Amino acid sequence: DKIISVNIPIKDLLRSFENKIDPPKRDHFKDFRYEKISEFPSSFRDFSFLVDDKESINLISEIILNFESDIVKDAFLFDFYENKKNKNFKAGFRLIFQDLSKTLTDERISNEIDKLLSKITNLKNVSMPGYNQNVF
Repeated sequence: DKIISVNIPIKDLLRSFENKIDPPKRDHFKDFRYEKISEFPSSFRDFSFLVDDKESINLISEIILNFESDIVKDAFLFDFYENKKNKNFKAGFRLIFQDLSKTLTDERISNEIDKLLSKITNLKNVSMPGYNQNVF
């Protein structure tokens, strides 16, 4: 259980790697841009979808991830359950809402939710037990 320390000058270490490692290609780097962080509180909503096949969950995910909104800051699948007896699946998604310039109202969030969920509930084999529009 000994700790050993080795001191090597950086210039010597760099010389030992020369011509032995290919430099990374430009397409391996992602461009990251600064995004301002809101000072206003975030709010989240969870939704449960009942579907007949796993492919419908992929469609729901695509709709959510491609939904254009300036207040939806994040969305992810947080729960998945397969009911083998009924031959269906439940998927739980969480959406996180936040605005850069003000605190969001329930009405503003509900308007965005209605736009999003109307696209999802129109999918074949997708339902939301207990969902009533404009209740949120």
